Amino acid sequence: PETAAAEPEKAASEPEQAVVFLGDSITELFPLESHFHDRKTVNRGIGGDRITGVGVRLPLSVENLNPSAVFLMIGINDILFPLYTLDELERDYTVLLDTIRHNNPAARLVVQSILPVSGPYEKHNSSVLDLNKRIDGLAARRNLEYLDLHSTYKNDNGSLRSEYTDDGVHLLPEGYKPWAETVRSILENEPVKTPGISRLYQHTQKVIPFLESRTHCAPGTDPGTHEVIQNHD
Repeated sequence: PETAAAEPEKAASEPEQAVVFLGDSITELFPLESHFHDRKTVNRGIGGDRITGVGVRLPLSVENLNPSAVFLMIGINDILFPLYTLDELERDYTVLLDTIRHNNPAARLVVQSILPVSGPYEKHNSSVLDLNKRIDGLAARRNLEYLDLHSTYKNDNGSLRSEYTDDGVHLLPEGYKPWAETVRSILENEPVKTPGISRLYQHTQKVIPFLESRTHCAPGTDPGTHEVIQNHD
């Protein structure tokens, strides 16, 4: 899998105003050129990545590309191999959304749900549902578009449908078709009217690093006014 360290070289040849797909290995394996050959797209999925990992690499993965849209899906590795509580993951996801919105105010940000899992991983589906509910709430409070792919990919038991996977987490090539069709439908329609920047940062034009914001945000809260906005220089 690609690493963040490899991105600067690659970024130099990639187009501005592209649609950026941002996430982990599920995104990395998305055959974008097969589904969006008529659009400028950039794949910024990295295998094994987590919410904080995406946040740290935003300058290379998103900000230097000046994207027209960002489709974000991240969180399954945080659930399968937990280092933090769900409250802490919600905190990190909050800061991630607000950092993307502040540093890329012209980009259309579409927040995508985490997909269900199956087989040996299906015991984690309750946590997937919990985090998805929190992510949905975070998007709603910011007037961001939320794409519920979880409902499309789950079977009657709430697990990842067997025809779309062979390991219980990753998608087979055919499994990307419903996702691609949904994204194409979204791109062909006018975006929901959203604020130019998140209300979290409405009083400052300073570019905010993810880690700086994260240190000012308490776990389990939606940091609508966390202290980083006090720094206006």
